[in-house]
Amino acid sequence: TLELQFVYGYRGADCRRNLYYLPSGEVAFPTASLVVLYDTRTHRQRFFTAHDAAVRCLALHPRGMLVASGQVWRAPR
Repeated sequence: TLELQFVYGYRGADCRRNLYYLPSGEVAFPTASLVVLYDTRTHRQRFFTAHDAAVRCLALHPRGMLVASGQVWRAPR
């Protein structure tokens, strides 16, 4: 079985303001249908994988403890 270990890349060509530095020291950013939480100190990543289409936007709560993500619309099958 395959296991996601590390993601290289960032969706920035057609999206803006979608990279956030979190109080935890991590950096949150989208790429493809993932949201990546990258810890710059340990060089490790965590992933939010529940999207089934390209993630186009991220928003950070003013207190920095909650990240919301949105994907492009996908027609039901």
